[in-house]
Formats: sequence, structure tokens, C-alpha cells
Amino acid sequence: YSTVFSQFLHSRARSLCVTALCLVWLLVGSSAAQAQADLGLRLSNGSVVPSSVEAGSTIGISASVLIANTGTEYTPKTGFYVGAYLGDSTFSLRSRKLLTDELVAIALAPGGSYKGTVSYKATIPVTTAAGTYYVWIWVDNRGLITEKDETDNFASVGTVVVTAAKPDLWISSGTPSVTPTSVAPGGSVSLSGWTVKNQGKVASGDFSNGFYLSTDSTITSSDTYLT
Repeated sequence: YSTVFSQFLHSRARSLCVTALCLVWLLVGSSAAQAQADLGLRLSNGSVVPSSVEAGSTIGISASVLIANTGTEYTPKTGFYVGAYLGDSTFSLRSRKLLTDELVAIALAPGGSYKGTVSYKATIPVTTAAGTYYVWIWVDNRGLITEKDETDNFASVGTVVVTAAKPDLWISSGTPSVTPTSVAPGGSVSLSGWTVKNQGKVASGDFSNGFYLSTDSTITSSDTYLT
């Protein structure tokens, strides 16, 4: 009986050791899995210039930033991206339009921070509908870092009023010449050829050329329409 009882105790001890080792591994593994970086953003001195533009135009965006790692792990050595976006007042997912982003090639230790400035020249997409938009700065906008809290990664710099993009036609060849330069009422004149270009940001579609008789270089409603 003593031999059987001894074998039972040894078996039981081995089982307890295995269980204890598994428990330690699970605790260590679980702790390591929870270690992660967690970025947060604070902005000051934000600026959007100009405050009103046509879609397809360029704006300047600048701000002082403080990016802090409140997590328990380093950020990647390769850094992370910081982007500038258009969006609504809450930066809802459906409203976000990327303007530009750039790599911040630094690694932040747990509790570490980066203080600096961001400065962008960004083009408003030509298809942007008319309206007032918020301009946002978003840290780790490409999602390279798995974070505990993503809601403190973005902040608004200001707003910009966007008008719809329009065509803009002009006579690029200069003022056509008139022949003859003097004619009696009822007489005819001919014009030299001219070239029309569109310097706008969207296509013009079909258009027509009109000819007017005016006493100055500006066409008004009081001038005489010829054809």
C-alpha cells in the first residue's frame, strides 16, 4: 500500500507542477499580449489659409502638436504617419477625405512624447461638394499601431469653406484684330482668329462665342449684340 500511495503522491505532484507552470505561462503571455503603445494628440495654434477656396485649390495647414505615448510599449522604430483630412464636425468615418500625410520617423517610449509642428500644402479634391468642412490632423492615420484607445488620435485645426469647382474660359491668343478699322453703319467687319482655353478646374462643356459693339473694352448689358 505504501508503494502505491507514494506513486500517487508523485503523480499528483507532477500534475500540480504542470498546472502551475501552465498558469504562470498564461499569466506572462497574457501580460505581454496587453503591452501596447497608445498615442494621444493635442493641438495648439492651428491655422487653415485661406479660409475659403474653390474645390481643386491648395490650402496651407499648420499647427503645434504634442503627441504622447501613454501606453506600455514602444511605438515602432520605423515611426508612424500623421495625416491632414477634411471631415465633418465629429470626424465621422463617412466624412473623412485624406488631403495628405507624412511619416514621423521617431519611436516613442512608454510615457514619452514628441513636440513639434506640422505644416502641409494640401489640395482640396476637385470633386468636393460645396460646404463648410473641418480640417483635422490624425496621428497614425494608416493604423500601423494597435492601440487601446483610438479616439484621442485626432483633433481639428480649423474650418474651410469650399465652393464648387467651375470652368474658367479665356481668350489665350490675345485680342483679335478688326478689319477694316473704320466702317459706316450697316457695313461689315472681319475678325482674326482666336484661341479659347479653359483655365478652370473642371471641363466647360459646350459654349458659344458672341460678338458685341461697345464704346469701351468692357461688355455690359447696354452694349449692342451683333451675332
